[in-house]
Amino acid sequence: MCLVIFDFGANLAELTFEMQEEDTQSVAMGRVSKAVMKYMPYVSLETFSPIVENYDNKEVAKIGLVVGYKVPKLKTPLRQLEIILYSAG
Repeated sequence: MCLVIFDFGANLAELTFEMQEEDTQSVAMGRVSKAVMKYMPYVSLETFSPIVENYDNKEVAKIGLVVGYKVPKLKTPLRQLEIILYSAG
């Protein structure tokens, strides 16, 4: 038997082309927060930083977020995770 969870994750791919805008970055961070609260409530999100790097041709960009987190019950130090999406257009 296979369990399918249709709303698992933050669905950031649909925001890829708008991630250079500050409002969209806030939406992305909110989606990550919501997904973590629902599926990993034991994780404490500490920091969010947007990544926007345009390449020389201005048609391709590296887009994403850096998320800082801790797991309080395990007393982990602050760790970071990069969520990277590439945008072309």
